Amino acid sequence: MQLKDPHSTKVQIFQVSKSEEEAFDLCKQNCPSPEHCPYEGLIKYKLTDEGLKFYELTDKFSKDKVFTLKCDLYKLFRLKSERSIRAKKILGYLFDHSFENFSPQFNQKAFETAKEYVSHKAWENGGWLILHGTYGGGKTHLLSAIVREAIISFGTKAKLVNIAKVSTLGFEEAKEELRSLSDYELIALDDVGVEISQNWLIPYIFKIFDDFNQKGGIVMSTNLSIKALQDLLGNRISDRIAENAIAVEMKGTSMRQNLRNKKISWYNLKGDD
Repeated sequence: MQLKDPHSTKVQIFQVSKSEEEAFDLCKQNCPSPEHCPYEGLIKYKLTDEGLKFYELTDKFSKDKVFTLKCDLYKLFRLKSERSIRAKKILGYLFDHSFENFSPQFNQKAFETAKEYVSHKAWENGGWLILHGTYGGGKTHLLSAIVREAIISFGTKAKLVNIAKVSTLGFEEAKEELRSLSDYELIALDDVGVEISQNWLIPYIFKIFDDFNQKGGIVMSTNLSIKALQDLLGNRISDRIAENAIAVEMKGTSMRQNLRNKKISWYNLKGDD
């Protein structure tokens, strides 16, 4: 049974016989969804006469006493909303790249592996994931989705960095950007390529791999083959990769080409003059 709270237009009061679990179940039955809750996650209830008898009408459970509890579903919704804001700040425009809008096509294995990496929180056990293949296959999309989901679902301290872009920064700025990565639980290194062969960059890249060999996880994308990547990084880091990483090749039609085809589809409809 539901009663309208005479003192508020925002909160309803349930009458229950015994417990707050009953009030929660009643509220859940009428819940449109946590994000559309008109009561901001507050559940209020009174005990029925039966309930009062059950509790022997003590002062704590008086007839007019209204109890309040916070909905766990609403608390989770608010928590994920706050984490989503943090993820968007970290990822910028890449925040829009999620598992939900990734098109697996020829890369179902990479897609499933990325989701498994997140669901098992593999970074907590020092797990690494390498996505390699040609340009435009969706590697950056999956890296972004991993970081996005790790932050929103688990509150993980994570960051994505484009290594090719870091290599274009000034020495001090690039050094600080790479140094700061050691503060994270999970890092995504996007577009790892020949740029890291620059002499001044190598010691800092090596330090990242050394730091994350002891804690946290690394996910990375590269257009190089695994052998070429290992040759580039040298024996020491190659040993880390062999010990910690799962490598998945991404291939097939370029996602960028698919996007281009969609964006210029109007031209195909134009016809000849």
